Amino acid sequence: LVPLTRVLSTQAHLPLARLVVLQALAVNAGSALTPIGNPQNLFLWHQSGQSFFGFMAMMAPTVAIMLAWLAVAVWLLVPRHAITLRPGTDSAPVQPKLLWVSAVLFIAFVIALDRHWLVAGLAVVAVAFAIVHPRVLRSIDWALLAIIALMFVDLRQLAELPQVSALLKHWPIEEGWRAYLAAIVSSQFISNVPATILLDGYVKDLPALAAGVSVGGFGCVLGSLANLIALRLARVPNGLAEFHRISVPFLIVCALSAVLLRLG
Repeated sequence: LVPLTRVLSTQAHLPLARLVVLQALAVNAGSALTPIGNPQNLFLWHQSGQSFFGFMAMMAPTVAIMLAWLAVAVWLLVPRHAITLRPGTDSAPVQPKLLWVSAVLFIAFVIALDRHWLVAGLAVVAVAFAIVHPRVLRSIDWALLAIIALMFVDLRQLAELPQVSALLKHWPIEEGWRAYLAAIVSSQFISNVPATILLDGYVKDLPALAAGVSVGGFGCVLGSLANLIALRLARVPNGLAEFHRISVPFLIVCALSAVLLRLG
């Protein structure tokens, strides 16, 4: 959506930086619902052993709070007036075949994940795209995927260091609101995917950890890879300042609202 928003901003007067920030917040909020919505959910889903829809039911209350505040942010920050576009000169080619192939493969991959056929699912998707549309595989950001994989490996090793292990064991973050807040604070410094891996061995309250790293994607730009990707794609002046002007208050209201689910 960020590239599309950039194109639209060249054809109409749109607050590009503000819209990109809201899109990043929307990605963090919306992706928190399903097990495959983001890397930390995928990791926690496999750790939990829950079903696909069982995990969704666990995340639904927190996601509802985040989406409610997102609706408020959109209402306050998006101008409510008609958008006038200049006539376009180029028309992008439509590829219905690629759309249908992608939709079928997506459904098949979700089923494979639910049945724990990860390797087979990846193989089917890769082979299908290699045959039908090789350009899709060439356009994948392999560097980003490598970074995510390294986060899973390196942060697991970091958590096993004696000094780190002793510190985390000393803190009372096993469950409830303490686990929730620990996940939020950790995400602000090392991003929510590494925070998930780091805290997994010390937090026993899976719903609190999942909610904390989801809410922790807001606030600092380091909170989520989605934030960094959105700003990198947008390439707008003062984008970082605009991001924090919106995202930090958003983190505060979401964190305070969702913590009520962890009390008691």
